[in-house]
Amino acid sequence: MTGSEAHALLVKAKDYVDEHYNYGSIFLDTEDEYGDSMSVYRGHTVPPERGDIPKFHVRCSDFYDRWNDRVDDVTVAASIVTLFHEAVGHGFQLRSAYMRQDDPLCSVLAMNFCACQASGRYYGDYDPSDYGIDCDKWPYFSQCHEMAAQYLGLKFARDYMHGSGMFPFDVERVLCEYEDVRLPDSDFITVSDGFHFGNVDQILEQFELQFPGVVRGKHEYQFSRRELFDEKVSVKGPIDLLENAFSKDGSDCRSKRLSNCRDGMKQDQMAASVFVDRYPQNKFPALSGVELRPDKAFGYISDPMKPMPPDSVLKLSYLVELMDDDRNDAGPDLDGPE
Repeated sequence: MTGSEAHALLVKAKDYVDEHYNYGSIFLDTEDEYGDSMSVYRGHTVPPERGDIPKFHVRCSDFYDRWNDRVDDVTVAASIVTLFHEAVGHGFQLRSAYMRQDDPLCSVLAMNFCACQASGRYYGDYDPSDYGIDCDKWPYFSQCHEMAAQYLGLKFARDYMHGSGMFPFDVERVLCEYEDVRLPDSDFITVSDGFHFGNVDQILEQFELQFPGVVRGKHEYQFSRRELFDEKVSVKGPIDLLENAFSKDGSDCRSKRLSNCRDGMKQDQMAASVFVDRYPQNKFPALSGVELRPDKAFGYISDPMKPMPPDSVLKLSYLVELMDDDRNDAGPDLDGPE
């Protein structure tokens, strides 16, 4: 199909998400907020401020650039997955999951989200080699709230594409090709060399199996006192709270504690404590049982949660059950953080 036809399908999918989920405002953009062209493989969610709602941006420059020319099937499918990743995966977390108290999985996700809000470098949406970090994947792919968004995005995009009957290709085959494009170095899961998925359920199963390892795995974060955000490796956005805090108070001990810690949940606790300390109004209800006082979070004896959640509760499929509960009840709690 042409770029214009692919764009029309994306618009219809947007309308569907607006009607059936409605977690925030969706924008189909040809460039990002900084004027840079962005592929359909990339989206962006702007978290809500007090009294506001999230904003979900899906880039579609690929379609405008080939408006009258053919666009490959994988790119078309990628646009739908990106839409559902942002507007459903992140939307559900922001408007419902993070609002749930006494739910260990929701607490884990909210803590990781707040940790990422504290630092663009911790969030890791950049090429690590630019920072001299030697790791196989962008640190972004070690963030469990992003993995949850991708799981939900892939699942509900698949369901929508099957149900709509508007896509002139084998949905399962193309979505497996989409996953092949992302492997081996730019996805949340790892598989053996040469392995190819046969259907989307196999992909979702691997997300489920590997999710606890992502939750607990080390985040590759390194702090340096030199000017980090030069033109080459600029991380555009608000001030980096971790860099700012460590630079101002000379917290060599804390920066090394965060960098050297091998427990991803503990790292999330430390980074999230800096964010919540600076913006206490953004402490989600799901974090009510998490120790987020910085002096305690950076301590050696403070577990992020008591009790610590076992792997048996770290199930991405449980989020689908919560979404079903939202639909059966009056809907998600849409009031935002206290």
